[in-house]
Amino acid sequence: MRKFVRDQSLRDFQFPDEFQPHFKDITDHLSHTDRKPDTLLMDNKLCLDILKLSECRVDITNELWFSLNGYDFGSPHVIDSFDNDELHYIHEVYKIFLPDIPLSSIPLMYDKYASVAFAGERYGSCFSRLNRVAYVVAKWAGRYDGSVDLEALNHRPGMIEYFIRQCISYRGNLYPFCFAYVRWFQYHPEQFHCGNDGVTPEIWCANLFESLGASSFIPVQRLAKKFVAGYEKVKDEKVLFVMPLEERVLI
Repeated sequence: MRKFVRDQSLRDFQFPDEFQPHFKDITDHLSHTDRKPDTLLMDNKLCLDILKLSECRVDITNELWFSLNGYDFGSPHVIDSFDNDELHYIHEVYKIFLPDIPLSSIPLMYDKYASVAFAGERYGSCFSRLNRVAYVVAKWAGRYDGSVDLEALNHRPGMIEYFIRQCISYRGNLYPFCFAYVRWFQYHPEQFHCGNDGVTPEIWCANLFESLGASSFIPVQRLAKKFVAGYEKVKDEKVLFVMPLEERVLI
């Protein structure tokens, strides 16, 4: 905090003209470190088009699924590998966007990140201290069995474990992808205990998650928003209250 306050004061300080050459190295360095993420330099329409991918119907022909421009990946960063089940399920997701891609084209290794930011909104994960912003809602997971529902109409809550980044070779081209590995909360029979469909907060199972499946790997472009998780008792059962947050978009 002391460094932050110091740097802010130096950025705002107006050096007299005769002293500026002596402090140029310092001011240039501060300007570089204070540079905004690439997202803020993007075309506003392009940024909004990317944000729309989280709500609209999944159009696999949209080339924005194959771009990570404007995304900022947060540490810690390690190299990890899929187990057999994970490789099978993420292959199912790749086939949504790259039909007929063979399993042999999917790299076993991947870059594992703790957080991803876009347009001023950062999503964390259980892989870091940002686990309090690891709760997300999105239209991706099917109702049961870990399948992907491309026609999903309602948001579903989940918890991000970590982020996966890979580059896929397909028909002579390279396609960058980033997925959030998400555990989806199971439905609760008292989901609309607080009101009819659309009323928040909704109730979901507190400690029960859907089984691993293709829907466990969701493109970061499909993440809709974060939510505040509240754990309380309803009819003597501990449940999860889901209270979605509005996105804070900087463009």
